[in-house]
Parts: sequence; structure tokens; C-alpha cells
Amino acid sequence: MFKGYKIAALCAAKIYEDHWCDLIEGLNSVLSANGWRLLIYSTDSDLYYKTRSDDGEASVFDMIDLSITDAVLIAANSLYSDRFKDRIYAGCREQGIPAFTIDNVREGSISIRFDYEAGFEDVVRHMIEHHGVTDIRMIAGLRTRRFRMCA
Repeated sequence: MFKGYKIAALCAAKIYEDHWCDLIEGLNSVLSANGWRLLIYSTDSDLYYKTRSDDGEASVFDMIDLSITDAVLIAANSLYSDRFKDRIYAGCREQGIPAFTIDNVREGSISIRFDYEAGFEDVVRHMIEHHGVTDIRMIAGLRTRRFRMCA
């Protein structure tokens, strides 16, 4: 807690991308309405390529002041380096701070999952009901992938 507010830290990569705007705005709105404040820690890259600059870039996560932070939200699918995510989770564990994993599953954390299947169903239903499409095909990727859907 800091100055009477509970603090949530969001750890993510590339928050300048369009899809983050609504999520951050909604999250901040709900948190603010309930006496929380949101601090955002973000990298410019997703740490996928394991470049020499990764350590410097990911050091932004070392700036989280866990002594005033009440919850940490980790956008696990935006950060590809397990090494840096592991450091964030370890810090939470050591301080007894709850860690929330956004759109993924991580043992020892609370998972926040999105219902992509329902969204896909809404798109297909719209195409059928409003546009008269009757022959729908989908290329869904590998069978072993979590987001595979069949039509």
C-alpha cells in the first residue's frame, strides 16, 4: 500500500501495440474504482530473440518496489523470456505478494484467461446471420496448440 492506495504492477511487453489500450484502460478503471492504483512496467521488445540488450531492457522489472506493491499482473504471453518472468514470480513469492498470470497458466499464480472460443463463435454467428455465409472454413494451425478450434 502506498499513500492509502493498494498498488498493482502490470508487467508486459510492447504496450504501445493497439490491443493493450482497451485492456489497460479497463483494468485501470476497475482498479481505480476500488481504491487501487496501477503501475505499468513494460519493455519495448518481447525478449524473444535473446539479444545482448535483453538484460538492460528487462531491468525495468527490477524497478518494481515490492515493499509497496500489493499484486503483480504478468502478461506472460507478451514476455517470451522465462528467465525474466521467473525473476518476477520469485520476487512475488519471496515477498508474499499474489502474482496473476494474464492469458496463460503458471503454477503458483492466479490465472486470468480469456474466452477466445466464444469470441470466435460470435464472429462465425455474425457471418452466418448477417452476411448469409453458409460455407465456412478455418485454418487453425497445429493440433497441439492451445488455441486450436475446429469448425
